[in-house]
Amino acid sequence: MIRPVLQILTKFVMSLILFSITSTVFAQRLDWWTKDTATNNLLLASNTLILIDWAQTRDIADNDAFYELNSHLGKYPSSGDVNRYFFSSLVLHNTVGAMLPRRLKKYFYGSQFAYRLSVVGNNAEIGVELKF
Repeated sequence: MIRPVLQILTKFVMSLILFSITSTVFAQRLDWWTKDTATNNLLLASNTLILIDWAQTRDIADNDAFYELNSHLGKYPSSGDVNRYFFSSLVLHNTVGAMLPRRLKKYFYGSQFAYRLSVVGNNAEIGVELKF
């Protein structure tokens, strides 16, 4: 019982590390990274919450005890639908953020962080787990 949990946690931590490294590299090359530490932290935090939401939604897709509230995915999405949706969400989130003027980036990433935090928190509260 403990071994599967450790495998899931290991995959999750490795995904976060890989994501953090690649995000930092790409953010510096494109116009994602700013001189404002708060904006950069919100960029990384909002992306991390999208990944956590993705993992939780994969659990919802494979668990009949829950149903999805996101109308774009439908009540009972497949894992493929979930993967396509969240991959697109990450691309769109970071593309929009990169295109915004620097003065608006903090507000965009902050609003995304707040929204995702509420979604992830609600999922955790009802017992949805992370599934990679």
